[in-house]
Formats: sequence, structure tokens, C-alpha cells
Amino acid sequence: MSSIFYDTFTTPFGDFSAAVDDAGNVVATAFGDLAALRQRLRSSRRCSLAGRGVPAEPAVSAAHRDGSPYRSLARNPAVHAAGHEMSRDAEWVSDQHRTGAVREQVGEYCGGARQEFDLPLAPTGSAFQQRVWTALRAIPFGTTCSYAQLAARLGLSGGARAIGGANAANPICLIVPCHRIIGSNGALTGFAFGEERKRALLEHERAATLAASRAPAVPQAACRA
Repeated sequence: MSSIFYDTFTTPFGDFSAAVDDAGNVVATAFGDLAALRQRLRSSRRCSLAGRGVPAEPAVSAAHRDGSPYRSLARNPAVHAAGHEMSRDAEWVSDQHRTGAVREQVGEYCGGARQEFDLPLAPTGSAFQQRVWTALRAIPFGTTCSYAQLAARLGLSGGARAIGGANAANPICLIVPCHRIIGSNGALTGFAFGEERKRALLEHERAATLAASRAPAVPQAACRA
């Protein structure tokens, strides 16, 4: 039996839980406790098994299918199938050491010191969902993107609904920033952990971006010291 190692810690946006596999790859995150984390992984798995948000492959243009930054998050195709069984049958073990990098980087994000996460990820999902989740990570910190805009970036014609389905199935919130997707009218829709939390995350990112732009430049001499 495989193991999933998890930890729950406090952030300004509420309790946050993260799970990693035996290799240290992040497989799921959630705002809330262990129960919320396990529910998030189950919900994501149900969406993946149902094929929700998966258009026919010909709908994706060849120019977008293999080009960076839209390559699959999970480079090993076996991850998709194995992940379903892992999350269902694995033993859940509380381990702050194995999840320490997640705690550290989320803390830096919350403190305004980190705009991009640098963590190994292994989300379970279809090839299309993996492509969408990789595209989500390309949305810059402090900005938003509509479902239709992301569909266009992926070369999908009329694919906003498919993007919404893949976004809803994302098992790694915050690190794979599904909170940066909004409606074409600017509505803060489609976030599993609530509209108010989504608004708070976006306001935090905008404020951190503004603060960084106003920060005085560090003299070169100080950099060399």
C-alpha cells in the first residue's frame, strides 16, 4: 500500500492542507483540514473519471498541443491511472517534514515574498485537464484570465465550458492557481473554497504586486556586499 503524507497549517486565508506522495510530489491541496483535503482529492478524481471538461483532441491546434508553457504537469502518462488508485487505497500519514517545502512556500506567498511556486507536482487527471492546469500556472501573479481567454490561449474554439470543467477538477489549489480564472464579465465564479476567499487571494496578489513595484531599487553595491 502506498502512502500519502499530509499536513495542515494556518494561513491568513484560513487553514490550508497539503498532501505529497512517496516521491515528494504534491498531489493535492485544500483550504481546510484533512477531511477537506481528502474530499478535494475525491472530487477531482470523480471529475477526471467522468471525463468532465475533456473535449476531443482535434479541437486543440497542433501549435498549442506541444508548445511551452502548456506541456503536461505530469510527464509520466502512468501518473494519470495510478493516481486514481493511490488516492483511493493509500494510507494517509501526518508528516510535517515531508510537506515542509509546501508549508514554507505557501508561507512566503502569504507574506508577499513569493509570486511563483517551485514544487514538484503530480496531479491526477486526463491529458486535457493536465494541459489546462499547466496553462493555469502560466497566468501571472496579480492578474486574472477569463475562461474564454484561457481557451483561446490553448487553441480551443468555444472551449470556455471545457476550461471550466478542468478548472473545477484541479486538485492542487493555490499552487495551480485556479483562483485566477474569472468569468468574462469579471464575476468571481467557480472556486471550490468560496467567492470571499477567492476575492481575498486576488486582492492579496494585487496588493503584493503594487508593493513590489513601489519598492526602492537596491543599489548594486549593496547587492555585491
